[in-house]
Amino acid sequence: MRSKNLKSRDRAVRGSVWSVVVALAVVVLVCLGVLNGREGEGLRKRVHTWTQGGAGTVVLSEDSAGYLAALSVENHKPRDAYHRESFGRAWSDEDHNGCDTRNDILARDLARVTFRDRRLCVVEKGTLEDPYTGQPIEFIAGKESRKVQIDHVVALSNAWASGASEWTNEKRRTFANDPDNLLAVDGRANEDKGGSDASRWLPPRREFHCRM
Repeated sequence: MRSKNLKSRDRAVRGSVWSVVVALAVVVLVCLGVLNGREGEGLRKRVHTWTQGGAGTVVLSEDSAGYLAALSVENHKPRDAYHRESFGRAWSDEDHNGCDTRNDILARDLARVTFRDRRLCVVEKGTLEDPYTGQPIEFIAGKESRKVQIDHVVALSNAWASGASEWTNEKRRTFANDPDNLLAVDGRANEDKGGSDASRWLPPRREFHCRM
């Protein structure tokens, strides 16, 4: 009996995780402008399933279900033509505060931060409670700085294939430096993710899945 209950629980957990992944993928595509307002009969059926509730499903509000039901899905663009430079120089100062975006995110996400300069722009040291692994990481600028990297939650190559290839250079640059799409994370986890979307890669720390 205990074995049967465990198997049922595991199926429910897996179903819940993948439902979140599918819902996230739709939300990301909406944000990127890849999904539009044309007919979406196939998506409408899937939204109906999501809104039924119960174990392994994602419950959407009536308004959210209606918006998703009106969307249609377009094919991804080829990634062959993607270049990091298409999204501008890494990292620029889009908010014009005098500090580059990388250091802005380090200063935001690290604890016990010390700075190298009087302008409080260049982060010298700090401690990251890594959201992807749940492990603390000591950041020190220099040779070991790659232990902490800045991740584009929606990877730039994935954004390119999802419609950003048709954006203006200014819009791509703004997206690449958007704090809402950036996290300081464990370097190895970031490199493992690469350009994957949420359907192909999720952080090792399962507690973070729903937050994404």
